[in-house]
Amino acid sequence: LKFGRSTSSESMRIDSSGNLLVGETSNFIATSTSATGLALTQDGRFTLSRSAGTPMNVNKIGADGALIDFWKTGAHVGSIDASNGNLIVGSSGTNKSGIYFGDDGLFPVKNGSLSTSTISFGSPNYRFKDLYLSGSAKLGVTGTTPAWVGSTSTVVADNLFGFQGGSYSNACYNISVDNNYTYFLHNAYYGGAGWTQRLTGYNPTLLQSGTDGFFFNRAASTGSDTAISWTALAAFKADTAVFNEGGNDIDFRVESNNNTHALFVRGSDGNVGIGTSNPTAKFHVEGTFQVRSSSSSIFNDTNNVENVRMLVSGTHFNADGADKDFQVSSDNLSHALFVRGSDGNVGIGTASPASPLTVHADGIGIRLDGSANSTRKIFFRSTSTTNPAEIYADGTLKLWTEDANTSIILAPEDNSNYTIEHNSNGFAPATDNQVDLGRYDKGWKNIYTNDLQLSNMNSEEGNEVDGTNGKWTIQEGEEELFIINRLSGKKYAFMLREIE
Repeated sequence: LKFGRSTSSESMRIDSSGNLLVGETSNFIATSTSATGLALTQDGRFTLSRSAGTPMNVNKIGADGALIDFWKTGAHVGSIDASNGNLIVGSSGTNKSGIYFGDDGLFPVKNGSLSTSTISFGSPNYRFKDLYLSGSAKLGVTGTTPAWVGSTSTVVADNLFGFQGGSYSNACYNISVDNNYTYFLHNAYYGGAGWTQRLTGYNPTLLQSGTDGFFFNRAASTGSDTAISWTALAAFKADTAVFNEGGNDIDFRVESNNNTHALFVRGSDGNVGIGTSNPTAKFHVEGTFQVRSSSSSIFNDTNNVENVRMLVSGTHFNADGADKDFQVSSDNLSHALFVRGSDGNVGIGTASPASPLTVHADGIGIRLDGSANSTRKIFFRSTSTTNPAEIYADGTLKLWTEDANTSIILAPEDNSNYTIEHNSNGFAPATDNQVDLGRYDKGWKNIYTNDLQLSNMNSEEGNEVDGTNGKWTIQEGEEELFIINRLSGKKYAFMLREIE
């Protein structure tokens, strides 16, 4: 059945299938790129197509209400409504949600009306992927303080934001704020009616932001929806940062890319470790460290006495004159080097140096060594003279003085009677007629000399034959041996008998 005006072609038809077509002859205009018109098929499908302008206009005159209703198998499932000049898309059914397109914003709708804190944006199982905002995210609802938060203030915006996930599908982190402008970030558990309890069996943590700083807290015990006490772990205030503020001996640790204990502070004793989690002293460095200062670095003892001062020019021990001993130990020697603070005596291998330098060793105690063909010296100078004495080796061992008038004295024990002295006049005993050259059981092999001077003038006993004293000189001649009496001046020749 076709309809048309006398001045134009066909305008409408009812085709053989019972479809009503206006402006078109086909009921598939929804898939066409050029057809315009209206198609109402006999199976209930309604299609509009227009090449320009709005394909359909809905105008409700009078009171607010539904512009379009949606039904499913005789049951109402939703509508598009007009309300105070704005549009609502949703359902008025029980616990059904919707969106109110208001002035400068979208608002939640429940049961067909605007609602606060009752509609979720997504769910634990169905979530939006990303949220892009160009302004601020302002989150929050007015509520009461959950007992486990431990706050005595009224929470004016409980559960500002919840982060959900992990092995427990309902385990979350939550943010709240009270009327004292204190923000809480804490572990929470979604119990169906809201974030009402903390996760049973786990100690939650809480970040609190107040008017005087930020505070990190930890629950002292586990439990469910009960009031719990929070232990302060750290506080960041206007002028200071405090860790372990609650005194619960919590360790503090800083990691780097290659070191899990770049900085470690053990809460139980306050020991600080660099590169170690087991500091055995107040400051324990595992590895090398460097101290640099343009002036000095000072180490004091518990009485604030300055023991060591490290200057740019050197290191000063006992800087405060506290007479502290200095000791260097090795595996096998407890006093490899020891400096006694009371007198400054230095001990090598001993803690009881009896002189400014005392060496206690078996075998070679002191060794002077150096490069080949070089001289090694031990240098001596008294405080009252400028003429030093030296013991040195340059292939031979020498004992000498720079000044010929300076004596070299060999003295067994501290007894001048047994002293041998060398000066410009040669070697001589310091006391006449006291020191033997050799011994009756240990004699010299040979004696090489020029004139042999004999004298017992200082002997009170004289000789063993007639008890007199004399002074003689034995000299060598080409063919004879002579003896001169230095007292009388007489000269004699030895009577020699040739035997070979």
